[in-house]
Amino acid sequence: ARAADRAAHATATRRLADALSRLHRTREALDLLHEALRTCRDLGDEEGVREVRLSLVRVHGSCGDPRRALPHARLALAMAERTGDPLALADGRTAVSQQWERLGEHTVALDHARRALDLYTRLGHLDGQAGILIGMGRSEQALGRPAAAIGHYEVSLSLDRALGDRYREAHALAHLGDAHAALGRDEDAGALWEEALALFEDLHHPDAEPVRARLRTRAEDYAAEPASSQLSP
Repeated sequence: ARAADRAAHATATRRLADALSRLHRTREALDLLHEALRTCRDLGDEEGVREVRLSLVRVHGSCGDPRRALPHARLALAMAERTGDPLALADGRTAVSQQWERLGEHTVALDHARRALDLYTRLGHLDGQAGILIGMGRSEQALGRPAAAIGHYEVSLSLDRALGDRYREAHALAHLGDAHAALGRDEDAGALWEEALALFEDLHHPDAEPVRARLRTRAEDYAAEPASSQLSP
């Protein structure tokens, strides 16, 4: 601000908003993003506008409001389609896919996700591939196809480990456990959830609690079974 560099100020404002959103300070984040959006429009900075749109998607998405996030995702995708930038296209497709998934439109979400995955793969963008594969797995599972979901989760898990992304590795493991549980593979599911929980706890992350709850429910169900059914064949 002191340097009177409006473009840099808009970028810093957007990044500050992203950080505030992660701290669940949503109102502050939205105010800053709308300020950054106005500045980018005034400057004719189309790329800046697109980036702010994606930040707005993340804020509304993190608040559980995909209906407000989706229009921003669509606008970001439309801007990427005008420029033809493949990474911007992949990010736009990912944003749109995520919101359709949250709205329960899993077939539509998968269509966008597959196009995003193709772009990320051609670009060699491993982080993008790993992220979109998690979403594809969730949609396949929601459509009653846990075996297909497992394939996506396993590839994402391999990429997460190669990238050293322990947070997403933990999520991939948790989702893998869910898919195995859906197929009746309780022992496999339990082992995967235990591994995911250990990672979340090591990261001191609140996402440990849902995994802990799954394991608790599994233990209670197992304890409630007749002793004869717990014996190995």
